Formats: sequence, C-alpha cells, structure tokens
Amino acid sequence: MPITDQFWQYAKEAMILACEAKSDEDKQAFLDLARTWALAAITERHAEVHHNKPVVVQLEPNAFYPGSVTADTIGLRNEQDGRVSG
Repeated sequence: MPITDQFWQYAKEAMILACEAKSDEDKQAFLDLARTWALAAITERHAEVHHNKPVVVQLEPNAFYPGSVTADTIGLRNEQDGRVSG
C-alpha cells in the first residue's frame, strides 16, 4: 500500500474515533491527530508529484470538524510564489 494511502487510512481512523469520543477533550485530540495525518498525506502526495519543490500546506484551525471543510480550507502553496497548486 502506498504511504499516502496509509496516511489517509490513519486520518480516517482518527476521524472515526473522534466521532465516537465521549469527551470534548478526546474528540479534539482525535481531530488534531486526523488533521496531522491528512496533512502528512497531502504533503507526501505533493512531494511525489512535484519533486524537490518546497511546499507549505495551510490548514485552518479545526478544519476537520464535520461540515467545516471548504475549497479555501486546504491549500497547497508554493513557498517561492505563494500560488495555490493542486
């Protein structure tokens, strides 16, 4: 299994655990973990596609709360020119 697929699987599992969490503290911890794994997957995928180009991945705080992800929430930006790339 490619590493990006593993990262997405970890993010999915953390989201499921967040939905099942009993306390707000546990829910937030799992959401933060999901965000970290999603960020790793996005960064790894970008690195695979754009070899050796520096990238900054910007996620809004709490971007992975259900219903809060928008087109502007997740953006890959080239460090040199700031343009969003896909």
